[in-house]
Amino acid sequence: MKLSSKICRRIGTCCMAFMLLLSTLPMASCGKKGDASSSSPSSEGSSSSKSSKSSKSSKSSKNNKDEEAIPAEALPAPETAAVFPPPPFVDELRSKNIYILNLDSGKEVWAQGADERIPPASITKIMTCLLALEYVEDLDGESVALTTDINNYLYEQRIDTLGGISMGESFCIRDLLYAMMLQSANEAAMMVGKYVSTKDSRAPEGGDLEVFAEMMNEKAREIGALNTHFVNPTGLSDDNHYSTAKDMALIAQYAWEHPKYGETFQEIVSTNAYTSKPTNRNPNGITWYSIVYPQQNSQSDYYIPDLHGIKTGTLFEPDRDPNPNIHNFVTTVSRDGYTYLFSVCGAPVAGEDSNGNYGRYAKNLAFVDTKLLANWVFETFQVKTLVNVGETMTQVAVNLSWDEKKVDLIAAEKFASLVTVETNADNVQKDVVLYNAKKRMIDRKEEEKYFDAPINKGDELGYVRITTAGNLELGRVRLVAAKSIERSDGLYYMSKFKEFMGKFVFKFLLTFLIIIAVLYILLMIIRNRNKKRYRMKRRPPRPPASRKN
Repeated sequence: MKLSSKICRRIGTCCMAFMLLLSTLPMASCGKKGDASSSSPSSEGSSSSKSSKSSKSSKSSKNNKDEEAIPAEALPAPETAAVFPPPPFVDELRSKNIYILNLDSGKEVWAQGADERIPPASITKIMTCLLALEYVEDLDGESVALTTDINNYLYEQRIDTLGGISMGESFCIRDLLYAMMLQSANEAAMMVGKYVSTKDSRAPEGGDLEVFAEMMNEKAREIGALNTHFVNPTGLSDDNHYSTAKDMALIAQYAWEHPKYGETFQEIVSTNAYTSKPTNRNPNGITWYSIVYPQQNSQSDYYIPDLHGIKTGTLFEPDRDPNPNIHNFVTTVSRDGYTYLFSVCGAPVAGEDSNGNYGRYAKNLAFVDTKLLANWVFETFQVKTLVNVGETMTQVAVNLSWDEKKVDLIAAEKFASLVTVETNADNVQKDVVLYNAKKRMIDRKEEEKYFDAPINKGDELGYVRITTAGNLELGRVRLVAAKSIERSDGLYYMSKFKEFMGKFVFKFLLTFLIIIAVLYILLMIIRNRNKKRYRMKRRPPRPPASRKN
């Protein structure tokens, strides 16, 4: 019995040690949630590293809930914005800072030095006009006169007023906006800025141009022009007054497309000539003419059909070191149903000719470059539909359904994008990324992605990433199930049983029970042997046999 109890204790100790050993094993095989996966429409098995990155982000946006549809706002953003190659004449351009935007799609077309700081000069007045339209409720009923401080400042700085406004002469705000946007009247811009500042509680009575500059900078940050800082409403030269070609494009786009005052802004900047209302000094009013020459005379070398505004800016100060020596131009051109915004800046006002002589150029090189770029974009790009709503993009296998083995994934919306004229729906790359698709092996060689039924019509199951042949991503379109697929209860419970059979817990319990059974059998064998030995010891000895005489 002592031997039996000792053996039992050892067996129990070994059993406990084995259980502890198993409990320390990793639980990796407890069943994996389906990861997001990618595939192309033609081959569900193909994938890319970019797809896996995108699918990870989509997985996290779902908070790991496999059966929830991804909302539209959770669609992963493109990893890089598509920017097209430069024009073939890029070496001929004299403007150093260029930003071109397609207003129909909001897509950047091409940029060069667009984030470099430049003196914006008079294209600053775009922001001055924007704030006036935003703060002044009655452009015709609210007016302001030219004050002594503004007149004296411009005189002391030897700055041209350009608007022909006299001291004490009063104009409504609408008239002043035309004066500063058409003829770049500096006195008009300062009058507007000082008046608009009175709408801000920080300004003293009568207004303050420093407060207006703060308002300009706050609006720039709101728009997203983060590399811009204004100190005056005119664009007069100052080391702390700077912007970029891209920032000025964003500011112009904001004003051009604004739902409240965008039409008024467009009307002002697209006008060639405007006469003010009569004043106390000019009973017939003052007529101002646009200096945006490319929109005027069709016989001009600068002429660009369907060009509208917006503003020019020039700084040339030979006596200043360094001399800004800069032409800037922000404009829009509409043609064949498309509209582009051009911010063409940093063109030199003066330079050396072929003989090495320094002087002002005969032409405004910003106008020259804009004409080249406008012709290029209209010849090179179009907005085309690349995916139609309801278009089938791929098929994915379905599990747990007797009736359906595949589900069609269709585009949830139409997708159109600015592309080159050679690009169409047939020659762009369309890579499908699936949300939380499961994987299984077919014939131990090929991997197949699938979804478990039930699937409801309209469930969002992934997206398609659209790229050009040059691997520039154009955009993404959500993919939804084309129809509902019901789940078979028999297949569902069978899969759950198989799933449980393959889990670590089941394997652990099964192994443990087998070990216990083996140990029990061994224990019974040992116990039976000990019983036999014990009985043999307790059996009385046989009496010796009697001898016969």
